[in-house]
Amino acid sequence: MSDKIIQLNEDLIKHDLKDLVRNSVEETLNALLDKEADELVNAKSMSVPLIVRDIVPVIISGISILPLGKWS
Repeated sequence: MSDKIIQLNEDLIKHDLKDLVRNSVEETLNALLDKEADELVNAKSMSVPLIVRDIVPVIISGISILPLGKWS
């Protein structure tokens, strides 16, 4: 029998996974918003107030992760 025992802290894993997903979504949304802003500037259209940086944290705060095991 092996002397090595693996212990998992489920709450820590859930917290880390939630943070990973939240950060990934935030980075993706910011990249999309930056690209759209660049396209608007390059198109020389009417100036658009860039309040999107204020909106993204609100969107992210509304994201919730289902508890592990509830995905199916």
